[in-house]
Amino acid sequence: MPTIPPAGGRSSGPLSRRELRARRLGVSLRDHVPARAGRTLRLHRFPVDIVRVPLTVIEETFLRLDRQGEPCTSHVEIGLGGRLEEDRLRAAVASALGVHAMARARLAPGGPVANCYWWEIPAAPDLDSLGVVDSHGATDVAAERSMFVNRSIPLDRSPGIRVVLARAPRGDRLLLGMHHAIGDGVGMLRVLRSVERAYRGVADPVPDVDPLAVRDVETLHAPTHLVDRLQRTADLLRRIGEASEPPTRVARAGDSHAGGYALQRHALPLEQLAREPRAVERATLNDLLLAALHQAVDQWNADHGVRSGRISVTTTVNLRPREWRQEIVANLSLFGSISTHPSDRATRLRTLETVAAQTRRLKERHTARFWVGLFGHSHLVPTWVRSPVFTWLSSSTNPFLDTAVLSNIGVLAPFDFGPRAGPLLEAWFSAPVWMPVGLLILVASTGGTLHLVLRHHLSVLDEAAAAEFMHLFASLLQTVG
Repeated sequence: MPTIPPAGGRSSGPLSRRELRARRLGVSLRDHVPARAGRTLRLHRFPVDIVRVPLTVIEETFLRLDRQGEPCTSHVEIGLGGRLEEDRLRAAVASALGVHAMARARLAPGGPVANCYWWEIPAAPDLDSLGVVDSHGATDVAAERSMFVNRSIPLDRSPGIRVVLARAPRGDRLLLGMHHAIGDGVGMLRVLRSVERAYRGVADPVPDVDPLAVRDVETLHAPTHLVDRLQRTADLLRRIGEASEPPTRVARAGDSHAGGYALQRHALPLEQLAREPRAVERATLNDLLLAALHQAVDQWNADHGVRSGRISVTTTVNLRPREWRQEIVANLSLFGSISTHPSDRATRLRTLETVAAQTRRLKERHTARFWVGLFGHSHLVPTWVRSPVFTWLSSSTNPFLDTAVLSNIGVLAPFDFGPRAGPLLEAWFSAPVWMPVGLLILVASTGGTLHLVLRHHLSVLDEAAAAEFMHLFASLLQTVG
């Protein structure tokens, strides 16, 4: 096993697998351990020169999935009751980019024979990422929103985020979009939180970890013993067995020649979810959301003359440890799959029971981690060799592509930009989804309201059909539990 000779020429002993991988990534492990409870948080400082780090497997996956007509972008939109000051907001965005290294990342030039792609992280971004538009109504704001879900964010220049301040008659709207290779939903919200804090002029502490080192989930969640390895292998084999039965697709009610994505939004007061007592022990809001989506697809397909077999819904799993669960701008999310068969959907209660049992196993056994390490040695081959694999991931022949996707951001602390900005009125989110799935529901709770967003490909559901599907899903949320 390789060793590092320290000063004086004496060997420091063999390197651990974790240290070897960190050395390949070109990052330090000095802050790799999460801050312990009570440990002081500090502001992170970065060197003035350009830092280069290789893309992780998750980042490369989302880089490859980004293509014309299928942008790999997430976005968050908040509506305020007042006005934001443009110059002050621009300075706040610049401050947020200074706090988070990955928010400034750009893709380094590279050839097809390279073994990996590299990020370059400059001390300052190349572009002013803030744009300001005067909107005269909902149509103008919708046009800006459509840009985020239908256009890719180029990564050849820094930063990989875009911010739009839309001046609306009833109050400003702030939209922030991020390339999914840069960060997941948690990372995107963390950037927005830094913008808010900088705008108000308050401290923006970050956890005492190296934000570039902890991006590597293979190191962060490496199996620690043989039993762990065997469990992950068993989980992988179980997932392969499930995929042997192709998942049901959502019955199409759109123009087969249409391109692009659209959004449907729906706000539902949380108290409306509690009209019936929760009949399933330990069932969570996320279980309720998943069960309602399974029921919605089943009912939608039946209404359109399509029989549903196995319905599977992808759910996202945040891999960040508890100590900094809402921190670090990076893509640290993997996916779990929740499946039901026709007998599981015979009653709404049975659907909820089936879903709750699977999500408990997902959380208790961390079954989503079987993907970690599956492509861990991909850096040993050139990028052009890996290219067909990534193409297959988003093809209709990939049996691991589920029926739909559901992502629950959770309960958000309110955003406060000060008295002149007014109160936070609403918060909406969307994340990328690809064909042949073409349907994703993203959920966030704030101010006692459940904010639901349906992101759909127009060839699967046109806007009228998507509105109908959203109404069906929302109505089932009030009766499944």
